Amino acid sequence: MCHVLLINSDKPEPIRFLKEYKQKYDIYLSVLTRNRYTSIYNDFADEVYGVDDITDLSVSQLLVIDILENKKIDYIVTPTEKSVLTGGFLRSYYAINGPKFETTLCMTNKLAMKTKLQQVGITVTDFKRLDKIGDLSEIGEELGWPLVLKPALGTGTLNTFIVKSLKDSKNQVHIDKLDSLKKDKIPFLAEKYVEMEEYHCDALYNKGKLSFVSISKYFSPPLKVKHKLLGSYIIDQKKPIYKEILKIQESVINTFGVLDGPTHMEIYHTPSGELLVGEIALRVGGGGISDTIFKKYNVSMWDASLLIAINQDPQLKTKSSEGVFGWCGLPCQNGVIKDFTPLEELLKIPYVIDVQLHYELGENVHEKEMSTFHFGKIYFRLDNENQIEKFLNTVQEKFYLHTEKLSMSNL
Repeated sequence: MCHVLLINSDKPEPIRFLKEYKQKYDIYLSVLTRNRYTSIYNDFADEVYGVDDITDLSVSQLLVIDILENKKIDYIVTPTEKSVLTGGFLRSYYAINGPKFETTLCMTNKLAMKTKLQQVGITVTDFKRLDKIGDLSEIGEELGWPLVLKPALGTGTLNTFIVKSLKDSKNQVHIDKLDSLKKDKIPFLAEKYVEMEEYHCDALYNKGKLSFVSISKYFSPPLKVKHKLLGSYIIDQKKPIYKEILKIQESVINTFGVLDGPTHMEIYHTPSGELLVGEIALRVGGGGISDTIFKKYNVSMWDASLLIAINQDPQLKTKSSEGVFGWCGLPCQNGVIKDFTPLEELLKIPYVIDVQLHYELGENVHEKEMSTFHFGKIYFRLDNENQIEKFLNTVQEKFYLHTEKLSMSNL
């Protein structure tokens, strides 16, 4: 019997997949998750282990040695950004098949990632490690303003912000924010801000071979989008930039030694025509990326990547549908939801093929504000790229969301 260890929070896609897979095939499933999520797995997993933090390598190492005393682990499945590094460490530490620690470190830690890419001559944005706020002025003078500050470990645009100038670096808001984030004991980096168009490349690798790839362009770089429509659309494979990005993708993958799994890479295209690697992750792309790929190519990035993780052939049958497929995330805001555009009205917008809403009337929303903070997602199919701007303007006109902050008297 195959023994699979899943390291996950409450990410629904791997839960659905492994629950269904376990009903069909003879596997023993252990789950390592945060204490607050253990109840999610109790009805189908064979063993559930709760910890305070799944990124704590020392706690995971001690826990897994106890698991191994009773049953050999064949595969470790790590579907989320926070579980990837832990899984890599455990595979290396206990000689378990799958992506090892050095690979997962370079695919999660932006300092290790960018340093390694620079060493082999792959172009990235200029950067420096930021140890303290007092170093900002020196780094700004060296790299040039503005600077983008970001944690070395993290996803989306969470805790990522722009410092525009030397004067701006002395802004108490920035100082307080960085000091607060430093309490998490995660290294920070400062990188030079560049004007650009942003693309993302989503791929699947199986036994060292590229099984599938899709390249998309964001409407606007996620860092620039706040309280506006965020999303992307899949570009035509005949475009020259498609081949250029694919070439970079293969170079990055070879550098980090990725043999199996999904990858999500972000590429910056500057006004001068230069292509820079933003960052790359060993996971399925977030937002509406995977669903858009399914609608365009009939490929489930989640199912395929999870099959690959347990050494099963996903047997992909790619079928490309005509048209420009994409998605846009509807901007959300915290508070009690009082009113929003009805689902049926959003579905009436020309070229819309699907709508997913994440919240309901009266629900109290309290989430971290980042690039993946959406009230819902709209999926579309256009005839050509020239229709994108008009389509987005229509969505912007049709969509509304009204929320109300809870006062202390309402609590």
